[in-house]
Amino acid sequence: GFTAVLTGCATSPNGAAIYTAAAGIVALYFPAISGVSSSAAATLTGLPQEIWPQRNQYCVARITDNGTTAFGLVLVTSAGAVTLYPTAAAGAFTAAGTKGIAECTIHYALD
Repeated sequence: GFTAVLTGCATSPNGAAIYTAAAGIVALYFPAISGVSSSAAATLTGLPQEIWPQRNQYCVARITDNGTTAFGLVLVTSAGAVTLYPTAAAGAFTAAGTKGIAECTIHYALD
């Protein structure tokens, strides 16, 4: 596992993420991580290089924006960045209220 830190908040909330990789597929569990929003963007840092995909992967996840949790997107990039989006159309977060990721597991291909 690793410590995932949520950026774009007044503080740096974090949680213990756990993953398994087998047959080229990653199952990545995030605990609920949230904080008071201070920007329109949100990322999770700390993704280990061994689970960086070869191409960008978009996954549906439970995302919180301005206190409301709904389905949004998690983009895992080939450079190891994990970006959160509050809607299926991507978009920006509200720079106020609570934002983050609700407890969930995402799956993506490594190749």
